[in-house]
Amino acid sequence: MGKVLFVCTGNTCRSPMAEAIARKKMADLNNITFASSGIFARNGQPASSLAISVLSEIGIDLSSHRTTGLTRENISNSVLVVAMTSRHKSAVLAIDPDAESRVIVLGELDPERETPDINDPVGGDREVYIGVKDEIDYLTNILKDYLVKRFNLGGDISG
Repeated sequence: MGKVLFVCTGNTCRSPMAEAIARKKMADLNNITFASSGIFARNGQPASSLAISVLSEIGIDLSSHRTTGLTRENISNSVLVVAMTSRHKSAVLAIDPDAESRVIVLGELDPERETPDINDPVGGDREVYIGVKDEIDYLTNILKDYLVKRFNLGGDISG
């Protein structure tokens, strides 16, 4: 099928958390890979220590993650780009306007949310990071369903 790219600002918190959670939850979906990048990321930086810590509590090792800056190439090589905020979506489209049909904001998948944006936890404490992890965890359940339907992946779509 192809690659799903998660996008945030620095690629140290939200998008690598989403990438790792999605990879774990969607291991049963064949021919799909996950990646992440940041609109202002400096290549090669580690994930936030709090992001690493809160994901380790759910059995996900984020310690080897290194940041990657957003490029036109990694957008065009993705079947779906999942932005963490509307601003990130706009940044993706500024780089590659042809990606319009392949870019969503993760929170848009839940019509019950007040805003589609997932707030940046940078500068927040452990509880803030846990909250962001929980939001992403919940929304990736909906994303899995979305991917199965959008790309006709079939098979078991349960949790």
